[in-house]
Amino acid sequence: MIFPLEIWRLIVREACAPFADETIVLSVPQYVEAAAREEAQDDTLRSSTLRTRQALVSTSRATAAEAIPYLFDEIVIRNLSHFHKMIRLLKTSPFILPSSNRHPSTYAAFVRSVIVRCSISDASLREIVQLCPGLRSIQVHDLKLIELSDWREAQRSLENLPGLVSLQLGIYRNLKKQFRSETAVTLPNIQFFRYAGDSNVISHWSLPGMRHLVSSSSFLGSANTPSILVFLTKVGGQLEGLLVDTVKPAHLTIDVAALCPRLLCFACAPLEREHFFSSIAPRQHPNLETWTLTEVIVDDLVLGGLLDDSSVLLLPFLESITRSNFPKLRSIRFPALLGSLRRVEWNHALAGRPLHPAVGSLLARWATDGISVVVPGTSSLHASLPSFQE
Repeated sequence: MIFPLEIWRLIVREACAPFADETIVLSVPQYVEAAAREEAQDDTLRSSTLRTRQALVSTSRATAAEAIPYLFDEIVIRNLSHFHKMIRLLKTSPFILPSSNRHPSTYAAFVRSVIVRCSISDASLREIVQLCPGLRSIQVHDLKLIELSDWREAQRSLENLPGLVSLQLGIYRNLKKQFRSETAVTLPNIQFFRYAGDSNVISHWSLPGMRHLVSSSSFLGSANTPSILVFLTKVGGQLEGLLVDTVKPAHLTIDVAALCPRLLCFACAPLEREHFFSSIAPRQHPNLETWTLTEVIVDDLVLGGLLDDSSVLLLPFLESITRSNFPKLRSIRFPALLGSLRRVEWNHALAGRPLHPAVGSLLARWATDGISVVVPGTSSLHASLPSFQE
């Protein structure tokens, strides 16, 4: 049976899913969910999808014409050798396809998402951005700024991507050079931004459409003022989602409620827990709906765990989560709890320790306040801890 072309297109599209537009990170909750998955899991899915697309490309000219655009929908670059090979390939013309608006002149035009897992230079970023005008998502977690002229060109190239909505950058500059540019850079359509590095490098950026921000541990400033404070003073009023992992210097505090009055979701992943819950974790907020504690694990909730560590102040922080302090709060999420329980099943010494008495009191009060406690993958916190009941 010979199917009409429209049917073939539907079949090929269904076989090639999921696509970059469906998996692009646009919010803090999406970022937390993606971070909770192991990189190997994502790679397994990508490899399976890639094999399906390659098979369709090699089946016939008809299926190739439909599948080739999907083959380059998302590219993952793992090392510099792979980077240079991919650049050469992206510059190649898809000769099997008829030249038309639907089938552009190079493979690069099909790319919607790029993930770079190796260290690249500002010149390399500029090259790939200029090659792929349809980019909607960019992840480069180790970008080396080498030449100011290349960095300026890279920023101009980013401005020329009207479809760019998700940007994740880890920027590390040559400390002997000044990379702060006086030229304004406007990225109007960025909705989600993850940044690590010296904020002076992006202090002149305008991100009017940004609603979700992830600030990484190396988002540091001078000895007296953390970059995250400077950045939130500028953009906090437009944020709906915020994730922060570390604030330095520790003696400074950040009033999240005042800087981010529209915030709906706050997530904290304290890599250095001492002072964190007293320096940035808000003790009240009029609009916050979701609290996410990404690094709290089973070990923290048993007797002798983090709840008993007075230097961390986790318990006073959890006790501050009440309906009066957070009138619109709907849920508290613990995404790392289930995974830590699975690891601890092999640790019989820990498995024999009961939950800290405060856990039961907290759960009871949150239930009374109508605040749900969510452990992804289970029905409740108690259900996730069957071996740890008091």
